[in-house]
This record gives sequence, C-alpha cells and structure tokens, in this order.
Amino acid sequence: MSVECQDPTDRGPLGRSQFTTRYFLDELPREDNDSNVEAVYQHWIENGYQVLVDDRPDRIFISVQHEDDAFRMSIRASVQGDLSLGASSPCIWPNGTPEPAAP
Repeated sequence: MSVECQDPTDRGPLGRSQFTTRYFLDELPREDNDSNVEAVYQHWIENGYQVLVDDRPDRIFISVQHEDDAFRMSIRASVQGDLSLGASSPCIWPNGTPEPAAP
C-alpha cells in the first residue's frame, strides 16, 4: 500500500510517497511467540535498528527504525496470538526521482 506524504516528518518536499506492507506469520506456533519475537528483536538490534516502541511484557508489539535509511519494521501479536511483521518506507519518490516540472 502507498500513501502520499502530505506532512513529511523529514521536512522534505511534497509529491513523495510512503509504502507499507504487513505479513502474517501463519506457520509459527503461538506457543513460540516469545522466543520468535526475541529472535527478531535481537536481529534488529544487531543490524542497525533503533527501538521506537517495545511494549513487552504487557503485549507483543515492537517497532524499530533503521539508523541509516529510516525504514521502519514492527512485529506484533493479534488478540488471538498470531504474529505479523510490518514494514514501511520513509517518504520516497515513487519513480526514484522528482517528476520534471511541467513546461
């Protein structure tokens, strides 16, 4: 999914978009949620992600942002205990560069 960055937090120009997606981890047993979430958390910490939110132990929700490129990732458990991974880009040009100005 993409949305136009109407109020970019990076104070950049309008016309860029933010892209998001979510994947459900259907094949993982719910009883392994704590260890699976901890493994993902450790991977993020060891690979340049800064923790934005960690709601454990009250609920399973962690949100991180990569220090170099500002991509965000999250992991959460639904009320039923199903895990999902989310990702979102910073505000970027949909075609890689700004559109040329109209003549």
